[in-house]
Amino acid sequence: MSWSIIWSPDLALVRFTGITSVEDLVAANNACHGDHRFDGLKVIVLDFLPIDAFLGLEKLSTCVEDVWVVDYGSKQSNAKVQKFVVTNNSMVKAFVEEYRNLPEQGTPIRLYERLEEAIADARKLVSGQILGEFGP
Repeated sequence: MSWSIIWSPDLALVRFTGITSVEDLVAANNACHGDHRFDGLKVIVLDFLPIDAFLGLEKLSTCVEDVWVVDYGSKQSNAKVQKFVVTNNSMVKAFVEEYRNLPEQGTPIRLYERLEEAIADARKLVSGQILGEFGP
C-alpha cells in the first residue's frame, strides 16, 4: 500500500509515497469516504509530493469516474468536504483536471504545489476564516 491516512476531527491527510497508481488513489478515496470519521470532515488533503511515480494513466478516465461516483454519493452524508491536492507531478495534475472537467463535480478540489500552503488553507477553512468553495 503506497498511502496512509492521518485523521483529525475536521481534516484527513492522505499521504502517498513511492510508486503510486491511479488504483491507489481510488482505494485511498474509498477508504476515506467509507470511514465513519468522513461525516465530520471539512477537508481532505491529498499529498502526492513524496511519490516517485504515478502509474496507470491508461486507466485514467475509468478511475476518475470511480472517484467521482464515490465523491458524488458521499455528498449525501457530507456535502461540505473539500479536497486539496498537493503535487508537482504532471500526471496527478492530469487526473485532477480530468476530474474537474466532468459535467458535475463530485467534491470541490483545489491544487497546491506546497503542503504548507494547503495545510494553512485547510486550517483557515476549518476555523471558518475561509467560507464556501475554493476556485481553481
